[in-house]
Amino acid sequence: MQSKEAALCIRGRLLELTRPKVMGVLNLSEDSFYQSSISNTIDSAIGKVSVMIKEGMDILDLGPMSSRPGAKLVPTDHEAGLIQKFLVPIKNAFPELITSLDVFRLESIQIGIDLGVDIINDITGSHQCQDVFKSIHDAGLAYILMHSRGAFGNFHHADQKHYKHTSSDVIRELAIALDKAMQTGLQSIIIDPGFGFSKTIDQNFELLGQLECFCILERPLLVGLSRKSMIYTTCKSDQNQVLGGTLAAQTIALIKGANILRTHDVKEAVQCIDIVEKMKSVQSGI
Repeated sequence: MQSKEAALCIRGRLLELTRPKVMGVLNLSEDSFYQSSISNTIDSAIGKVSVMIKEGMDILDLGPMSSRPGAKLVPTDHEAGLIQKFLVPIKNAFPELITSLDVFRLESIQIGIDLGVDIINDITGSHQCQDVFKSIHDAGLAYILMHSRGAFGNFHHADQKHYKHTSSDVIRELAIALDKAMQTGLQSIIIDPGFGFSKTIDQNFELLGQLECFCILERPLLVGLSRKSMIYTTCKSDQNQVLGGTLAAQTIALIKGANILRTHDVKEAVQCIDIVEKMKSVQSGI
């Protein structure tokens, strides 16, 4: 079951979600957990984006700072420099491309807004302040509200992973944040359960198995499962060797209602969507 929201309004244009979309990842930080996703020059970034567009990418997600376990909070001016360095030439090269910025500090969000980004992807969404929501609303952007607990640097601590009932607790905490965001007028909101953030491996798989429950929030659902530790630990491998595991998890997510796949592997994610959508179309005709 997919969200009741069939489209999102982003800077005055509609993003249709009747077919799931693919968000490709481009990391700008050398500290990223998956080295193949990193670009440290404008030429390499433009080249990678061009390839992802040809493979079927709908949205580009730029990450100027790593949020992997153990990652350090970088100075705001460093993050701002990376945003300015890469976002402008990418927007110039691909003016029709929908761009997302993986940031959570108001200063970085404002720089992204001023430089024309379309979506703010916020890993602290479930405990963000209303000033952030209002700034995003006033600019007409869409917002990805991701579930996590704690502040940057302790998302992954054991004391953030205590739930009475994982799925219902995560949904409840997202609903509280969603209501707070909507009080500022923000409507174009995407929900992200936050796989890998403030959850154990078993809790992540519990969320995946009950993903259809998130439709109660009546917002588009984004999942970020690509090459994460819940997959490579389960597969007894590393992030470089778990494309198959990633595709299995993404397929489950699509069947259970995901509207957007955030991924390092665009072509393969598009193929997942092709297969699941074909299955659904055949089933609807039976």
